[in-house]
Amino acid sequence: MLHDANQLPRLHHQQPLHCSLLVVGGGVAGLSLCHQLRHSTHKIILLESGGLSHSASHEALNQGYTTIFDAWQQQRHEPDFMRDSRCRRLGGSGHLWGGKCASLDPIDFTTRRWLAHSGWPLDYEDLKPYLDQACELFQIPHFQPYSNQINQQQRPPWSINQERVITTAYRRYTAIAGRADAQRYEQFIQQVCSQANVDCYLNATVTQLHYTASGKHIDSVHCSNSRGESFCVSADQVVLAAGGLENPRLLMHSNRQQQQELGNHAQQLGHFFMGHVIHRRPNSAGQALQLQAHAPQQDEWQLYRDKDPQQLQGIFQLSSKAQRRDRLPNTSLTLDGAPAGTEKHSIYLMQEQQPNPLSQLRLSPQNQRQDALAVPQLELDWHFSEQDAQSLMKAFTRFQNEFAKHDVATLSGNIEPMALIQQFECARHHMGSTRMHQDPHHGVVDEHCRVHGCENLYISGASVFPTGGIANPTLAIVALALRLGVHLNTKDNSNIELIN
Repeated sequence: MLHDANQLPRLHHQQPLHCSLLVVGGGVAGLSLCHQLRHSTHKIILLESGGLSHSASHEALNQGYTTIFDAWQQQRHEPDFMRDSRCRRLGGSGHLWGGKCASLDPIDFTTRRWLAHSGWPLDYEDLKPYLDQACELFQIPHFQPYSNQINQQQRPPWSINQERVITTAYRRYTAIAGRADAQRYEQFIQQVCSQANVDCYLNATVTQLHYTASGKHIDSVHCSNSRGESFCVSADQVVLAAGGLENPRLLMHSNRQQQQELGNHAQQLGHFFMGHVIHRRPNSAGQALQLQAHAPQQDEWQLYRDKDPQQLQGIFQLSSKAQRRDRLPNTSLTLDGAPAGTEKHSIYLMQEQQPNPLSQLRLSPQNQRQDALAVPQLELDWHFSEQDAQSLMKAFTRFQNEFAKHDVATLSGNIEPMALIQQFECARHHMGSTRMHQDPHHGVVDEHCRVHGCENLYISGASVFPTGGIANPTLAIVALALRLGVHLNTKDNSNIELIN
């Protein structure tokens, strides 16, 4: 049921609301978690900061300050990145999403010696059942291994050199997304909010988590409605599903207010922020990356060229063998929508960013930059290493040489490592700032997404990703939320061991 926190009776501004499960954030992660628990005995309260439609005052709460750095002491300022790359309304950034779905690759979960801080505390097979469930939720076919991918349109992937260097990654589009079919996405939102066990409160911004004296339990959360009136919600279990920026912000602000270090056992909270490197802008000579096809047959290129969201689509990807052999992060090459019948395509590269502890989200200093609810704004120092820049150039060269060697295509243009941060596009993929690791000295949450050191606080969303792969993160966000729902429905609190 939907409620408006602006209309709460005065009584609730004095006495807390109570539930068995509190979900903070009504975006794709929070909605998927509630959906997974639709048949459970949990009484769920879902708190959404925004309303049912766009509001400038709500979006102003997203304002922060971003500075991008490279290894050559160059800087790039993105003053509107935090505000414009997310959406504060029921449905969250799903309203900005075009519906592109992709699966993480098995190699993304492994510890790669050439990629510092890589490795998940679970593997691909652990997440695969939930990736399949996420596909079912979005009403698209499951993602299968490349060699077994069902292609109902009979558009086979192009096998180049038996996929020793270049393979094909698949992309599907769901209509359950704000920019694909707004009406169907709204239906999904309403379906979740009408569940018998869900009470969704709009205009309810969580401003602080209240800890018990031991700091090992969330006692309640403090909220403000749009008029600045305060109320509290207490819960047996709390899940932060407010996005890759807001999840760490809430934890850091609560720690500051209560002089605690919850989720920051070894100063990991807010560090390791990652995005995807999307490179398509012209270089300093004005030259963009382009692909000139050598084989003009329609059937060979159709899988990669057709941008019809009703069709299965393919992109080129460095194979796991090539990644290991050349010590490269996961990288893809996408044809960027050339008109049918043409053989010269603009392209873009997307590469996984190396996890970097220097890439840090932090709160603005006390009593300086604050939002309208007196919560400090975020400041992001986003660092790209020389390895990030050199890896992108090396991967492009690998594609270039392999296409030429097998007379597939000519790639023109070049990557300029020292100009990387001026030329890449800032994707709306906020990952890594509450990273997952079994060891509290190396992460913020464990393999079940429970915050280290707290018995009843969990985090859902891309902020828990240890590495980003090259998949648009939404499908994995949903899969982890569905997995968390199963865990919350079956776990035994008495078996939880807390760190001291």
